[in-house]
Amino acid sequence: MKLHAYTSSACGSCERKAQCTTGKERRIKCWEHEGILEFMQSKLEKNPDAMLLHKKTV
Repeated sequence: MKLHAYTSSACGSCERKAQCTTGKERRIKCWEHEGILEFMQSKLEKNPDAMLLHKKTV
């Protein structure tokens, strides 16, 4: 499994910093296939009955 790590120094000027992090910068980690998961989630949200059909056919 491959993870990507990002840092952002823009946190100091962000108006929502108090809700997000207490540090000077934010560290973000995401899986290399995170985009695929997000794409599939958006498809499922557009058609919530798709999983019911899948369960019936399997």
